[in-house]
Amino acid sequence: VSTQSTGGRNVNYSFVMAPNISVPANFGKHHLKSRSHNNFELRCAEGETLRANSMIMSLNCKVIDDLITRLEITSLEMPDFTVSAVKSFVDSMYSGELEDCDKSKFRELNKMGRVFDVNWYVKQCNGYYKDLVDDLNLCSYQDIEYVVEEARYLLEKLKDDNFTTLIMTKLDSMKNKKSIFLKEYAKDLDNISTSQLDMVVRIAGKDVGILVSILVHHLEASKCSLETLNTRNLFENIDFSQAVASYRYNQLTNQLFDILLRDDHNDSPAFTCAMKWIYKSLNKDSSLKNPTNSEKSVITKYPVTVEMPAKDFLKLDWDSLLEYLSQCSEVNSLTLVFDAVYTWLWGVVNAADKISYPRIKRTDCDDFIKDILDTVQDRGWNKVSQKYLQNISKSRSSRNTLVDMFLNSDQLSVNDNDQCFMFTSSEEVTFLDLFTRNLKITLLAENNLLSCDKDTKCAVLLETSSQLFGLMFATHVPESDTEDIHYHNAGEECEEAC
Repeated sequence: VSTQSTGGRNVNYSFVMAPNISVPANFGKHHLKSRSHNNFELRCAEGETLRANSMIMSLNCKVIDDLITRLEITSLEMPDFTVSAVKSFVDSMYSGELEDCDKSKFRELNKMGRVFDVNWYVKQCNGYYKDLVDDLNLCSYQDIEYVVEEARYLLEKLKDDNFTTLIMTKLDSMKNKKSIFLKEYAKDLDNISTSQLDMVVRIAGKDVGILVSILVHHLEASKCSLETLNTRNLFENIDFSQAVASYRYNQLTNQLFDILLRDDHNDSPAFTCAMKWIYKSLNKDSSLKNPTNSEKSVITKYPVTVEMPAKDFLKLDWDSLLEYLSQCSEVNSLTLVFDAVYTWLWGVVNAADKISYPRIKRTDCDDFIKDILDTVQDRGWNKVSQKYLQNISKSRSSRNTLVDMFLNSDQLSVNDNDQCFMFTSSEEVTFLDLFTRNLKITLLAENNLLSCDKDTKCAVLLETSSQLFGLMFATHVPESDTEDIHYHNAGEECEEAC
């Protein structure tokens, strides 16, 4: 308080310092109607001018505060923003809330908050976007496309990946919709931007099958080439070692290779590049580029006809191996599963990268048995011949853990005599029975093999599986012959039998 003499009178003046003001705050939107109050002009894209109070705008916007106090400007050109968006932004600065925000204006409002460095406003924009993402469960393709495009814009223009992280997390929880959306989003691969393709790769993440599917669809379309920029970029972003190693993607990768080998592709320079990309992806470890003899021997023991590098196969963990075998269409008997697990347990890639022996211990047996039994029940595989297992046990005496596990389980192995029977001419077996029933059929030779000196008839065992086309000659011989016949291993005298 101070006293000043004016014309013989003493007048008291009181000076009260303005308190510190924190934003957001409600300054009252009704003040926007006062021309004398609003001394700052905002010139928008359409040439229209909006007015606001310079102090209120400065308190909220660090950038505008700097322009007003340092450069003493009285107006601001905003040619990148529409009148509608600027009005919503100014209203928000006065009310302290996100005003009049919808999808048509969100991008502009979000950009203004970041350009003018309004922290509280950016947080509210983030909240609006998060609500959109959270509500995607029952949304349409267009709704997902909108949030993806906003995330892409923010990443490309403002180098902020917050929205991208949100949408990636959400779509990971919507597996089916994620795949459907990305395939539709990138169906016209040559006509999407580089940043859009980058979003596809980011969102697909570890689901490389989505990227392979997009590539297959693109190359199958008429007049599509390997030489376009997006095709090359997509090739370079696919981890083919993961695609080939996963049972889920076998059909897709085989389809892709078939397309690449077509006449209209395989004579082009781009084809050579594509093969190099695939080779580079499959051979990230330089030790695979020149496989050793031991690695090649492991490859020949594969129980399934898939293109998987031996080293990748051997490095699968137990759960991945079992999942792979349980879903692979080529595996149609428990014998093949046994061979695969046996190879996995004891295969060695090279001297520098051995698998530790043994991978399983006696204490692990119960867990292994349970996992295998659960899978057997799902697939309905035939049991393994005990004779087959015993032969392996004799040849590899130091590696009996897995063999013993199977031999000691009546749910995994069976004595050959328990399932062997004969068909007589009076029994009718249809063609469908041979391929859709679990049968063991004795086939008698009309004339005994020349090398056989037994008096009884020569026979071999034919096995059929309930898995379609699971027809094979048994690799074992029943332990005991009958009064009328004796058995030969199907491979012993195949040349003579033919």
